[in-house]
Amino acid sequence: MSVLSIGPGASVAVHSLAINPVQRNSKVATLSFHTLPVSLSEGSKDQWKFALPPDGDEDAVNTTHTLILDTHFSGFTPLQHSEEDNCDVDVIAISGLGGHAFGSFKERSGHFMWLRDALPLDFPNARILIYGYDTGLVRSSSFQNLTDLGRGLQADMKSIRVISPCITRLKFAPYGLYSGQEPNQSRPILFIGHSLGGLVIKEAMCKLKDEMDEVGASILNYTCGFLFFGVPHQGMAIESLVPLVKDQPNRGLLESLGKNSALLVRLDEDFRVAFSRRHIPITAFYETEKSLTAVKRNGRWELSGPLKVLVDVSSATCGSKNQHPIDRSHSEMVKYSDQYDALYQRAKTALRPLLLKARSMRNSMSVEPGNNSLLPHSTKSLVNTCAWLLDDPQYKAWMNKPRGLFWLKGNPGAGKSVLMKFAAQEMANRKCGELVVSYFLHGRGTVLQKTPLGVFRALLNGMLKSFPAYLSELTSQFDDREKRFGSYEEGRWTWAEKELQDFLFRVLTKGTKAHPIVIFVDALDEAGKDAGRALLTYFRDIMKEIEREEGQVKICVSSRHHPNLGLNMCPTISVEERNDQDIRLVIRGRLEKIQPDSKRQQIEKEILLKAQGGFQWAVLVCNMVIEENDNGTKAEKLLENLLTIPEALDELYADILGDVTESERHQTVKLFQWVLFTARPLSAQELRDALSIDMDMQRNTKIRKHASWSDTLPEFERHVRHLSRGLVQFQPRDNIWERYRPGGEDSGREAQFIHQSVADYLLKNFLSRGGHDRNGSQSPIAAGLFQISRSCLRYLRLEEVLEEARRRPGKLRTSFQLVPYALRFLSHHIRKVEQLGITQSDLPFLVQLDRQSDMQRIGSVWRVWGYSGFYVPINWPFIEATALHVLVALGSKTAFDEFLKKDNVQVDGRDAEGNTPLLLAIREGHQDMAVALLNRSIKWRLRQNECVEQSINGTRAREQERSYLVDVYAENTDGETPLALAIRHNSGEVIYKLLEAGAELDDEDIILASRSGKTAIVSLLLSRGASATSRNRYGQFPLLIAVEERYREVVEILLRKEPAAVEMEANDGQRVLDTAIYRDEIEIARLLIKEGIFRPSSAALAKGLALAIKNDMLDLVEIIIQKDESLVNIDVGSGRTPLSWAAANGCEAIVKLLLKAGATPKTMDGSGGTPLSIAAMIGHQGVVKLLLEAGANPEAMDGFGRTPLLLAVRNGREAVVKLLLKGGAKPKGAVSHFRPS
Repeated sequence: MSVLSIGPGASVAVHSLAINPVQRNSKVATLSFHTLPVSLSEGSKDQWKFALPPDGDEDAVNTTHTLILDTHFSGFTPLQHSEEDNCDVDVIAISGLGGHAFGSFKERSGHFMWLRDALPLDFPNARILIYGYDTGLVRSSSFQNLTDLGRGLQADMKSIRVISPCITRLKFAPYGLYSGQEPNQSRPILFIGHSLGGLVIKEAMCKLKDEMDEVGASILNYTCGFLFFGVPHQGMAIESLVPLVKDQPNRGLLESLGKNSALLVRLDEDFRVAFSRRHIPITAFYETEKSLTAVKRNGRWELSGPLKVLVDVSSATCGSKNQHPIDRSHSEMVKYSDQYDALYQRAKTALRPLLLKARSMRNSMSVEPGNNSLLPHSTKSLVNTCAWLLDDPQYKAWMNKPRGLFWLKGNPGAGKSVLMKFAAQEMANRKCGELVVSYFLHGRGTVLQKTPLGVFRALLNGMLKSFPAYLSELTSQFDDREKRFGSYEEGRWTWAEKELQDFLFRVLTKGTKAHPIVIFVDALDEAGKDAGRALLTYFRDIMKEIEREEGQVKICVSSRHHPNLGLNMCPTISVEERNDQDIRLVIRGRLEKIQPDSKRQQIEKEILLKAQGGFQWAVLVCNMVIEENDNGTKAEKLLENLLTIPEALDELYADILGDVTESERHQTVKLFQWVLFTARPLSAQELRDALSIDMDMQRNTKIRKHASWSDTLPEFERHVRHLSRGLVQFQPRDNIWERYRPGGEDSGREAQFIHQSVADYLLKNFLSRGGHDRNGSQSPIAAGLFQISRSCLRYLRLEEVLEEARRRPGKLRTSFQLVPYALRFLSHHIRKVEQLGITQSDLPFLVQLDRQSDMQRIGSVWRVWGYSGFYVPINWPFIEATALHVLVALGSKTAFDEFLKKDNVQVDGRDAEGNTPLLLAIREGHQDMAVALLNRSIKWRLRQNECVEQSINGTRAREQERSYLVDVYAENTDGETPLALAIRHNSGEVIYKLLEAGAELDDEDIILASRSGKTAIVSLLLSRGASATSRNRYGQFPLLIAVEERYREVVEILLRKEPAAVEMEANDGQRVLDTAIYRDEIEIARLLIKEGIFRPSSAALAKGLALAIKNDMLDLVEIIIQKDESLVNIDVGSGRTPLSWAAANGCEAIVKLLLKAGATPKTMDGSGGTPLSIAAMIGHQGVVKLLLEAGANPEAMDGFGRTPLLLAVRNGREAVVKLLLKGGAKPKGAVSHFRPS
């Protein structure tokens, strides 16, 4: 305050404060003053600097700090409220012509600025930046054009997305240890552009594509969407603005924004090319209120002129299928009054799916979140442990080589994971420019944490930021899947193991010559013997190819001893043969409090002798000794007890669990089942609820009355340690799965076995003794999964849970903390039981409640967080679901079949969203259930037609119809029908059955089939009468969809059916040939030209010709000319002939081809330019020579009276000037402009 000379009583309000995205050692705030200080009152200034006083530390280096205040908001200004580390997407907003970076988005005559005051609260995971640049109109001396503005944004974007040249930090992530870049390099980017701002964004994207480098590629790859407000893609009404600029230097910029601007046509085409290989969502808002225009009154310009539409609907929505009206003027369409403003809500709704998509790509390549630390905190490497590895001659040689495979192996509990963790950290600490990526398999974790698929996903996720070309390729594949199959987040598709395995193989073998990488993969055996063997074989094969390609990849793996893996060719270390010193250090550190010293040393010696390289065994025995010592046991007795402890790890576990009493056994088994078989580790609160429920409990059970319930978490943790005899412990979480409300207990600890060998022992021995399942015939895994699934189902049916959901839904997750897990994973456990071949005939009874009101109450529990929320999978039935809906959602075919044996099944019941059981079965991929429902319906109808049951009375017949006949035309609230869903999910058998059951095709069905890429389904629908010229509401048709999706075989089928479809165009003017060329699908383009039937001088073929020329596709140009020679001299776009386009692009081979085909070099384009004048101006020397040889007139003037020679002189094209003079051009006044170099 003193720096600004603000007096007492004055106030300043800070509205936002965040790290400066450019200079990260400083922060940026937005603030306002109640009364403007005198020091800031000079009206002509827009920036002030103040020196800050020293901090008073006499020993500190004397550094000058400066406070800078400005009102221009140039460059990037951050507005988010969250800490930057918590932001996982960048939102960048850019204002328009004559606008202000901040003011353009601020309420007029008010303080509310939605990008600062509302959006950060609605999307706290977003880093929100506004970008300021100079586009003032009145009294401007700037002559920058749109290209300059785009280049400026391009350069400034790079300043906030810099890629570090070497590894700078190491961290643990959910998918293992990795060395990563700063988070701002890998955040997805969403752009918001208003008016000119949208064009600047497009220009910057095009420049990044044209001048591709590593940072530019990263920006393009991470761009996830655009939100455009009134952006004049096809120009705007500039007539009222021209008088503002008169003949100022910025007149050119304004003129380029007018309608029919060649620059905007070029920009739109280049922008489409920049993202031709990716589907980028673009949402467009258009104004529906006219704007006041500028008039000059009393020497000042003001907005009080006649009303006019500045950007019309077609211009604002060009290139976007998601279009929304804003009933405000051009300037006001991005100004909102508060967070409740209906138009802000509309903008927020449009933003939400784009931001969710941004997160979806990242999630698709990461392993499912969870604590992936395989080591209890007590077994982290101590100081000086593991250092022997760095001195091992084999390991040292491997570290210093550019490539090679290394294998650390050892017995269970030998300390392999501790050693691997140490090795990865040491490798990263070397800072040799090598990217270090590590993955620790987790046998007790989720499916992805213990499978090869998880390994491939995690490794790619950790490394692709350093391989932008491959990242771009994978991102394109992701976008393609999202478009064809739907949301990854909603489980509509997933990556296949083989495709990621092959992709990783390519990255490592082809992409590492200039990008060295070191990979650590720990505990391959925890993936299972077969999978572990496959992974090791894969790494061996990949290393052979890397040797041939001279890539720079080192891979270190660890596992138990598997002599049958055949990896004797690579260097190995047996950990138990080398870890004596580590075990000695751990024992000494743990037992230091035992007295007297002489006895402690004896105990240490005895443990070391018996350990025989067993690191985990030594830790367990130390814990036992410490516990007995804490209980007052004398050192002599401790030593005596040591002599009886088994030396084998399994025998030690058996000894530890030997004193579990019969009264405790049921709860101990249940504890082990919940820790072993849950889909992810449970928090202490969740496990407390889990141990207090059972698969046979009644609905009126009070879980807090159970013997395993504890009032406090510390008390519960002690109870668990007792039940497990110390084999289960609680560790801090790296990720919080379920977040509880303020005032609740700490949720940051989860239950884990102390070591994977405990889980192995329990499965092989303790849980295999029988008596843990109802009939004694189930395997330990089946018994555990059955126990958990039924416990979860009965838990959700508890009266106290249902009542809490009804009375206080907001408190449900704090009162009953297992509810989120039960909701999210009940169907997972039921399906696992099904996969193990267990008949689940009890499920119909459990879900068929006596009263419909009870079903409604369970539905309310499922809807507490919403069907698409974090906790509830999308397959959960809605409110008003019938028992059949629930059985379909749970995914048990055996239970489903059992239920259908009844006569009074409600086969066509509707839930609150209009889904029938058939719709739900198709949507969730239960095709066997869908076919069963359809077969049942078809057979019943056949019986009726054959009059088999004609004796049944009318009432009985109607009852049977409700129980058997499914509605094949049923439509849910999203407008989805069974046939449309079956096509979308590529279910051929269901489609056949639906058609057999009487379903009829509509226009949308063949379009959906074309998008699916399934040739058999497309052929089937066409054979059943579907039209190849059907259209959807966007005017898209099957052939266009197939070309967009790059399905060559589908294109062939559709062309055979309707070859004239090549002439069709969508509502936005898109045609099939230009789409194929945009996407660089040359073979598909050839096919379209060869097999398609085009009209003479076809506009579709002409547009394709222009695009082929612009992209220098000689072969394609030749094929098109052969198809229709009349195209060589007609306007093929923007008033230019093919020869003009070829001359402009400098395509000498194409110029030769066109001249040979009869193109005349004397033809003028729409602006009066000739091919020669265009080539001369740009400086394409070879093209100029060809045109002169073909008879082009060197004296021909363009529409502005300029000769080719004058254009070449003005643009400094010295070589071209000489050619023209040699070709007969007369100097006249042109030479006076020429300054030879």
